Amino acid sequence: MGIHLAWDDDAKTILCHTYEGNWTVDDLYNAIDQSARWLRERDYPVDLIIDMRTSASPPPGVLSVYHYAEKKAPPNQRLVVMVQVGVVMNAFNRVIKMIAPTISEQRFQVETMEEARALIAEYRAGLVASD
Repeated sequence: MGIHLAWDDDAKTILCHTYEGNWTVDDLYNAIDQSARWLRERDYPVDLIIDMRTSASPPPGVLSVYHYAEKKAPPNQRLVVMVQVGVVMNAFNRVIKMIAPTISEQRFQVETMEEARALIAEYRAGLVASD
């Protein structure tokens, strides 16, 4: 259980954070650090999918981590698409927008992994069309 990171595509342009069962604030700090390291190894924008389909409710103290996440987000981190966040995390996301506005401005919520990938593809297609 915890938070696991893996590339969602062979080109390494989408990084998936999978939250499974009970996870801790330390798990979240570690995921943020690992994600930042992997993104800094890339010289192009990377989108994140936060897969919470099998996540338990967030642990106590989780909101304090988002100040840290705000500071650690690499400049090439682009969209953050959260999958099936549930009622509790949905409420947290409203608060996170106030705590960490920079990482929240490109944050979206969807119900399925397919919707997450489609949203990222639509965003990317819009960027290509506007070039």
